[in-house]
Amino acid sequence: MSLPKLIVYPIKLLRDNWSDRAYFAWVMASCYPDLAQHYQLFLNPEECLRYEGMKFKRRRSSFLLGRYAAKKALSYYFDEPDLSTIVVLSGVFGQPVVHYPSPYCPIITISHTLYAACAIASPGTHPMGLDVESIDEANTQAMKSQMTSNELGAFLDLMESEIAGLTVMWSAKEALSKILRCGLTCPFELLAISSLCQNEDYYEGEYLNFKQYKFQSWVMETAVCTVVLPRRTQIEIDMNLIV
Repeated sequence: MSLPKLIVYPIKLLRDNWSDRAYFAWVMASCYPDLAQHYQLFLNPEECLRYEGMKFKRRRSSFLLGRYAAKKALSYYFDEPDLSTIVVLSGVFGQPVVHYPSPYCPIITISHTLYAACAIASPGTHPMGLDVESIDEANTQAMKSQMTSNELGAFLDLMESEIAGLTVMWSAKEALSKILRCGLTCPFELLAISSLCQNEDYYEGEYLNFKQYKFQSWVMETAVCTVVLPRRTQIEIDMNLIV
């Protein structure tokens, strides 16, 4: 029995005289029934126990989709076809931690919405964060309440719509919080954005208090996907999909 196909983008990381690679994986929520039927093909026993102990369908779905995306990205990173040998457990802050017999385990970041889950595997020496957020008008006021006056005054006019702009900034902050291992427990003003501009087919910006990082956000029809990476790193995404 084969597992559902998903999209994997190889990413080349370029910085000064150094280069490395990362892998980005994306799976649609519609794949969940097939994954739920065959989860033992890609989860190891400890992960199976965690999944089987979850009571609510939404939690089970997000966990399974996220782990599948993560393991697919990691399988290309390690060149390991057997997904069950790659284990993704949770650290003390709930962050995903990779366990695999290699001296160079990457960082894995997972994010999901109601419609999809995604993950990015990047070198442990080169931290990257990832967040995907649905574009939902119902979240407008909640997002506005967490933005600084400068963010509301300087950046929203650059975007195609108010909700798209708010979602980009929210996603940029959440992706940064994953690198910092603080989640959204820290004050949002600490994650404030200092610059935002449009660059070809994505938006790019930097942070007021974490100048060593930048973010790149892609606005899609129903969601925003944001990657945070070291400020002086450039990325090249290979659009020839791996499935």
